[in-house]
Amino acid sequence: MRKRDYCLENSIYIWRIVFTVLIMVMHFNNVYSKIYENPHITGGWYIAVEFFFIVSGYLLMVRAEANGKEESALRYTARRFMKLYPEYLFALLFPWLLNICSGVWGKKEAILLLMDNWEELFMLQCIGLNRSPFMSNVTWYVSVMLIAGFIIYHCVTCYRETYVKFILPLLLVVTYSYLYRRNVDIDHWTYTDGVWLNEAVLRGLLDMNIGVTVYLFRAQVEKAQWSKLGRYIMLAGEILSYSFVIVMSLRHKGNFDFLFLFFLAFAVLLSFMNGFFIGFHSSKFIKYLDELCYAVYLNHNLWNGWILPRFWNTDEWHLSWVILYVLFVFVYSAFTHWSVTKCVKWIKCAGQKCLIS
Repeated sequence: MRKRDYCLENSIYIWRIVFTVLIMVMHFNNVYSKIYENPHITGGWYIAVEFFFIVSGYLLMVRAEANGKEESALRYTARRFMKLYPEYLFALLFPWLLNICSGVWGKKEAILLLMDNWEELFMLQCIGLNRSPFMSNVTWYVSVMLIAGFIIYHCVTCYRETYVKFILPLLLVVTYSYLYRRNVDIDHWTYTDGVWLNEAVLRGLLDMNIGVTVYLFRAQVEKAQWSKLGRYIMLAGEILSYSFVIVMSLRHKGNFDFLFLFFLAFAVLLSFMNGFFIGFHSSKFIKYLDELCYAVYLNHNLWNGWILPRFWNTDEWHLSWVILYVLFVFVYSAFTHWSVTKCVKWIKCAGQKCLIS
């Protein structure tokens, strides 16, 4: 198959921003739990995590198809690790330092905590060796993405035909059935002790393999010619599918999570297929916000777990507060993203100068 990047001009940028905000709002609700008195709002937006796993699986296949066997799974994972780690480390250690400075932990206690969670320090907390709880309750996603990504990338580059025709369908059936029969809902990630029944990794494998399947289907219809009307229909189907998941996951938390996966897969497929309104998708501002989503996801935990309980201590909840909270986290993340990027560049330059000298 010829090299082609299916992710340059499409609406996935916009939906990544939307689903990042949904996760932020859900965790905001966890802080101000009075909102749960409303029976129509029950915080089912954890389904947004499935969206990110599916997209990750799709983009993994884009990379694998472009590089073939030229890039090993270890090299692919190492490259991903180096890209994700600087902001990950900052988001993990900055709240740790704040807790020391504010007197929540003593220095000895804080150091012991860091040593006990060495797996989380190196993105290995979901590999099956750790002891929960985690230092941060959002970093598990990054760990699972790397672990599941390593497994899938190795399979699709070394055993593509066997994996696509046999292992992939089998994994989908087994993981889908096991997780559904065990939990009914999909919001389970804290059970990570052990390897074979590690619910966090199984969840990531299921969702990322759905993303791989979406890519394979997209590849089959690559040469199809779509009329303008057809693209309008695709756009409508994309918006309706995402909207269905967003609205229904609020009203039916946990009851239809595994059904929502089908709608998310269909919507992600349409997002990557439909290049309609390319000018809007190519907006520098939209792409910048999309670039911030990873930092926002990591940093919003600081606001939920440390800043809000100390400086915004109330049982009331207003929509205007949510809007301010989202804006504050995005602005803060823009600053941390810029700072971490500058530090990484400085370290690279310093390292190069040392090597030259």
